[in-house]
Amino acid sequence: MNSLRKYLFGILALGLLTAILAAYVLLQGASAKQDNLTLQAAKDAAEKINSYVTEKNEIPASLNEAGVKSAPNTIKYTKKSASEFEFCATYKKANKLNIGSFDQILFGLTAGGQATSSSSYGNYDSAYLYIDDQYKAGENCQTIKPYIYSPEPLNDSSTDLCSPENPDYELYAEYCAEINPPSNVN
Repeated sequence: MNSLRKYLFGILALGLLTAILAAYVLLQGASAKQDNLTLQAAKDAAEKINSYVTEKNEIPASLNEAGVKSAPNTIKYTKKSASEFEFCATYKKANKLNIGSFDQILFGLTAGGQATSSSSYGNYDSAYLYIDDQYKAGENCQTIKPYIYSPEPLNDSSTDLCSPENPDYELYAEYCAEINPPSNVN
């Protein structure tokens, strides 16, 4: 009878351990699925934002204006000024080693699976929004300052060569007289 109890206790412990491991695997899978959806949505949004800035030469006021229609709540966009915006993506779990290709698998095996992320993800001022496949757990934000071309106004008389207000007018006076001859009005 005593050995039967030990046997049943062992079976029960093994069953409980199996149930705990199964729950852990399911939770990890759900977390990874959410992170993959966030990553794909962030890449899609980045492509649309970058295209918008290139085509319109301005920063969109919102993700919707840039053409991103259904961003998950794990993605946040803030227009900080006419020349700067912030883009954030929130992940449940870090992804420092994206195993997929043969060399990545070998690197993971030889380095013990501890790849260091080369993504500085926000430690630099960038002119282009780039979403890295490697990210840390939690919020990953980038502040982007795209190149926005803004021509100087042409009505500034100090930059007009033939304007007497130009500091170098004396150098160009003869040239200006040739291209703009004085008109004789009688």
